[in-house]
Amino acid sequence: IVLTRQCVNALRALGQQHTELKYIIAQGNEDGTTFQKPICPVHLMRIVDMRWSLTYLMIKRFLKLYPALQILLSCPHNNSLTTHILTDAELEVLSNICHFLWVPYRVREILVGKQYLTACLVLPLYKHLLTKLKVLWDKLPSIEHGIEASVEALKRYMH
Repeated sequence: IVLTRQCVNALRALGQQHTELKYIIAQGNEDGTTFQKPICPVHLMRIVDMRWSLTYLMIKRFLKLYPALQILLSCPHNNSLTTHILTDAELEVLSNICHFLWVPYRVREILVGKQYLTACLVLPLYKHLLTKLKVLWDKLPSIEHGIEASVEALKRYMH
């Protein structure tokens, strides 16, 4: 997440990144060979430390834009940005974090849509959340420490 934040901040500091990124996305979408699938031309989001749900959305958008961002970061006139190109391992960890954050994000979305929160709604969702996190614990070993901390926090909260 730190590397993502640094990359987003470095690109925002350029000022021209929005124009260049839109151009790269438009060209890549038009030629049909640059990206595996078309990329929606949206802006990067800043990470808000206090809002994990916004962190999830920022990471999700960053990953969707990354094929175009990688081209932008590699441009010769942006040589100071090449340090922000993520390795395959870093991208995999970021993708795992996004996958992990989707679970509580989805529970949050369900709860936000309800006018009245009752124990008969919330408790099964928390149990479901714990079950999903335990499954992710096995599937995403690169971030198991974060998943374990989340599971422990939920258990303390429920007891």
